[in-house]
Amino acid sequence: MTIDALVRDAALALPLAVLALLLILLVRRVRAKAAARRRDRVAGALDSSAAEVATPADETPPRDFANDARDIATRIEVAQAAGNLQPLAGLYLELAFCHAELGDEASRMTALRSAAAYGSKHGPHASHAAARIELAEAAYRLGDLTTACEQWQLARTAYLEDGQMERHASIEKRMRANGCPTDWVLTDF
Repeated sequence: MTIDALVRDAALALPLAVLALLLILLVRRVRAKAAARRRDRVAGALDSSAAEVATPADETPPRDFANDARDIATRIEVAQAAGNLQPLAGLYLELAFCHAELGDEASRMTALRSAAAYGSKHGPHASHAAARIELAEAAYRLGDLTTACEQWQLARTAYLEDGQMERHASIEKRMRANGCPTDWVLTDF
């Protein structure tokens, strides 16, 4: 093999190797972002839930989401009957999480809308924001950027009202990254 042939082969192989490396890095970055979004979604749902007893991971039995959904629905009915509306946003968020795990998207969305409604009227702000983020992500996945922007805006405001400035800033960053206006009146959108 001559030096010219070796240089020519190296000149062809080098860009292909760089392209392959870039593709590998891109795939890793997309997977990392998806994992981070899943962690944030779960963390947001858990932030708003009632106090949980921490047990070591090896002692935690598998969760029966269907049974949990029935139990949460009963707790919602009891709270509504008692006129205790403050915990409803968190309970509806827990219910939405159970429906998501069961693969019932329609029931999940209904529970998220209820969580957002009760959270906006009765608090807590963190539950309201978590529900709005989930609604925004669902709209975003469906390609409805207008609704996603509206929901992110409401989540951003709820985090501001709750004093969670880091989450407020992260939502604002997400809005800007997707071309959402950040200073607007929802009724004029």
